[in-house]
Amino acid sequence: MLDDLRGPALEAIDQAEPAELLSYPTSGTLLQHLLTRLFVIAYPGPARSSTSTSRTSTYPSCGRLALVRTTPDPAVLYPDVAARGSLAAALQALGAEQGLTLAVTATESDPLRHALVPSATPGREELVVGAWHFERRWSITGAGTGNGSGRSKLLIQGDTQDLGAVARAAQAWRDGVPLPEIDRMVSFVELTGRYEVPDDSPAHLVASEWGYMLKDAQDADWPEYLALIKAAHAEPDLRQLYPYTSHWSLRFSAPARPAFADPVCLEASRGGAYTVRAYWMGPVLAKVATAAEAVSIAVRHLRTAPGPAVPGPSEHQNG
Repeated sequence: MLDDLRGPALEAIDQAEPAELLSYPTSGTLLQHLLTRLFVIAYPGPARSSTSTSRTSTYPSCGRLALVRTTPDPAVLYPDVAARGSLAAALQALGAEQGLTLAVTATESDPLRHALVPSATPGREELVVGAWHFERRWSITGAGTGNGSGRSKLLIQGDTQDLGAVARAAQAWRDGVPLPEIDRMVSFVELTGRYEVPDDSPAHLVASEWGYMLKDAQDADWPEYLALIKAAHAEPDLRQLYPYTSHWSLRFSAPARPAFADPVCLEASRGGAYTVRAYWMGPVLAKVATAAEAVSIAVRHLRTAPGPAVPGPSEHQNG
């Protein structure tokens, strides 16, 4: 009887729209089939089950479903890069076509998909260029310290299908073009909100990290979290502390005043609730409806106003 029901059910799953699949009631074999169907929608291409090379056939009635997606040959996905021998060579060639003089290093482990562009600018690390595995697209990441001596931080990132644009971004990064100018010159580049600090001044380091926190919150598609970050930044007693997050909880560090290391923790919940804790995973001080209330309670919890902050320990810094 169960086998008689499975056939139509499996066919219904195959024909369902993606949105319908998210609430489809299944168990056992049907659940395995549903998971594979969702996998194929999210990641088009061949997938294997634990008992078959077909996408959706011959599933066991129990046990785990093992899905394996084979990575395409980079020479097939990037034939133009393969023709040059490496991503580094392809970048150099496209740069030369635009009048650029790029020095690019190929990585030995994956020369068709990875390359490094050394920086000629102090305080900037080499720009990392990587090709996507399942789609013809390239990503860049650029980190640095500016004129400070602290831990290197991510400053720019982005992805594009235009390798020529990657070459232009790499040249600008190498030559020390200011970050806002790179953002204007190359449309796919995204700034992280941090800036290249002029020195090791705690005020600059803290302000740069707040810039990152605000930009990250704006990109998070989480209105309550954005409201919390904005409210905390607007409060002078918190704005002078070094901010960082752990599991989306807003925390602070001021090692110059050990008593204020992780002095308070703020959490936002989807739907509008905010939690104030005495410290990370510490006792709950209050649960309130608005970010402004949460920040006000946090400030009151700081029994004495903390002095100027300095960067927290490296493990407490946002990546």
